[in-house]
Amino acid sequence: MGATLVILDPLGEVAVTDHPLAPRLRDLRGKTLGIIDNGMPGSNDILSTLADMMRETEGIKEVIVRIKPNVSRPAPPEIVNELVARCDFVICGVGV
Repeated sequence: MGATLVILDPLGEVAVTDHPLAPRLRDLRGKTLGIIDNGMPGSNDILSTLADMMRETEGIKEVIVRIKPNVSRPAPPEIVNELVARCDFVICGVGV
């Protein structure tokens, strides 16, 4: 009797949802920036420096920073929903 070879496809299927891009802001002056920090080493330094530069050069009025609880997982819905409600734009950043 011959052996059976079973080959599994590791790719699986991923449901893709089409989301239109948000309209670009014409000006950042007076806007609120949200930052999602992924918590990797160096990310806080990089993102806080970027926020300071944007305050100086672009006139951003407020910065709201939230740190993901798990570096390898997406930001939890409560963080995303808060930033959507409170911010004009959001930067998601990584460390080194």
